[in-house]
Amino acid sequence: MSLSDVPPGLKVIRAYVKIALELYKTKPVISYHCFSYAMRIGLKTNYKGDPEAKAYLFKLMDHVEAMQNALCQNEELADSVRNDMDGQMAVENAACEYFEWADGQDRAGNIDRRVMKAFYTSHLLYCVLQIFNEPTSETNIAQQKYAAWKSTYIKKCFMTGETPIPGPMKSEDDPEEEESGEAAASSSSQQPTTFDQPAAPSFSLPEPYDPPRLPRPNDQPQLPEPYDPPRLPRAAPRIQAVHQPEPEWESSEADSATLSYALMAEAQKLCKFGGSALSYDDTKNAIVYLEKCLKILKTGKN
Repeated sequence: MSLSDVPPGLKVIRAYVKIALELYKTKPVISYHCFSYAMRIGLKTNYKGDPEAKAYLFKLMDHVEAMQNALCQNEELADSVRNDMDGQMAVENAACEYFEWADGQDRAGNIDRRVMKAFYTSHLLYCVLQIFNEPTSETNIAQQKYAAWKSTYIKKCFMTGETPIPGPMKSEDDPEEEESGEAAASSSSQQPTTFDQPAAPSFSLPEPYDPPRLPRPNDQPQLPEPYDPPRLPRAAPRIQAVHQPEPEWESSEADSATLSYALMAEAQKLCKFGGSALSYDDTKNAIVYLEKCLKILKTGKN
């Protein structure tokens, strides 16, 4: 049984498995989280009474586990697999990239099936964010609904031969009402009949991850030795005042860059993640997140 052969009893996860297979080589971390989300949804179905669905879910679980072990071999990707905040940031950035590209093409009037597919892919990735423990922002929820509605609207126009109208249309129905039915049909009708099943990882497993132990409330911290300042002489020597120039990052107005919507949203997420890390006394990750945020604000680059 191939991963692309999703049985009828698990059709609810078909779209997520499809996008996971498509992103397997280009965005393996995003693909992994799509597979994981599909697995969690599948486990909530009545698969126990369906032998075919049960066998498929067991195969999917084995693949998710093997993929997790393979990604953890790469130091640059491991944090996005083990850490919810890093994983959420990766998926959210990918969803935002698809949405911004599709929205830009749509507003410019360059509407084709690639734009429709990008809107729907963005919608699916925003749905995958539910797998993480961090709450989803109102902006993400709004973009998820808009992407689902827009992909459905463009598909309708292609089916009826109409020319899609660029940008949002206030006269249309609420995208939330169309999301459950027709948006799902947009993905299933565009699925190819066959997929290439991804190859199993060929390298050895990494060392088991041992997260640092946080101190318990009753643990007594080790206090440093008391500091005994040296005695100052009664008549202190006169020190010549030295003019110290202000740091460039404070005095230069050109140090801050003009940010796009995606970079501004990512900077805000990094600040939020830094605050979350501090709430768990994880100063190391807090510094990493805040330094990344400062780099974006200074250079306008991720």
